[in-house]
Amino acid sequence: MGKNILFVSTETNEIPKYGESLAGLGHQVEVVRFIHRKIDGKFSTQPDAEILEKATALKPELIVYVGTCGGNMPTTALLQKLNQEIAPSVLICSDAADEPSPWWPLLHEYDREGCFTVMVAIDGNRNWPFAGKGITALTPVPPAYFAKGAKPHRDRARVFGYAGNIGGIRPDKVTGIIWGRGPLVREMMGFGLETRDRDLREDSYPEVADFMCESRITPNFAETGSFQRMHVKGRVVEAGLARCTLLETRGSPARDWFTPGVDYLEYETVEDARRHGELLKDQPDETERYGQRLHDRVMAEHAPDKFWGRIFDKAGLRQV
Repeated sequence: MGKNILFVSTETNEIPKYGESLAGLGHQVEVVRFIHRKIDGKFSTQPDAEILEKATALKPELIVYVGTCGGNMPTTALLQKLNQEIAPSVLICSDAADEPSPWWPLLHEYDREGCFTVMVAIDGNRNWPFAGKGITALTPVPPAYFAKGAKPHRDRARVFGYAGNIGGIRPDKVTGIIWGRGPLVREMMGFGLETRDRDLREDSYPEVADFMCESRITPNFAETGSFQRMHVKGRVVEAGLARCTLLETRGSPARDWFTPGVDYLEYETVEDARRHGELLKDQPDETERYGQRLHDRVMAEHAPDKFWGRIFDKAGLRQV
């Protein structure tokens, strides 16, 4: 029988799949979401009371918190109370390795105040303040969304596809350097990259997964939000589940988890990506082999049972 788990998160649309990856293992997951952004110029009710009420009523065996480092946040006092009086608590952070990071002072505060039994960075970069004490992992993704990933590459609808948002640009005020994936995506579109948002639709996550499962090759852009460092985005795991050939930014910490040239291919410039595409566009069997190797590594080492198993062990809980 699974465990009774309270999953506390912001309303950000990428988060539900984390809880779904846990529920898919047979656990009873109760979700409480709080709105951390301003609505009509002001914050809604502070979330402590709602979260505490839910936790007190549920009496969970584990609390998972996927929060924010700004806006309408639960207080440190509440998080401390949950962890020390109700159930072992786990922090999931997707930007722990970014630097300069607004998360780092908050992580130190959480550690000092005993707010979490386990802190987990899911961006795959071990260069964060609690890498030795916590867990560094990759994004948990429910494999069920990617059931169509077994489709042979010779039958897929597109050679080169990107399922993310195109993104904008951010000029550096000092150097004049243009940051952002937008220019890179647009350049790749010039030699055949198909994107999911050309018609500006708001796609659901199942549509994202289906798009990837119809793509033979997909690029990833590994820069963090500050564009000063790189991390392993969830897109890497998704590419493996979809059995795509992944083109990953050279120097990404993906190489700490997978083998370049075997599980995926690296590119440094847009021209590198174009050359990979040209070499592979008429070789569906070869792109399928890359995709299958990445899939096998993801399932063997980063599937939800592996991800949550490490957390349960660290939190001192018996697994199902």
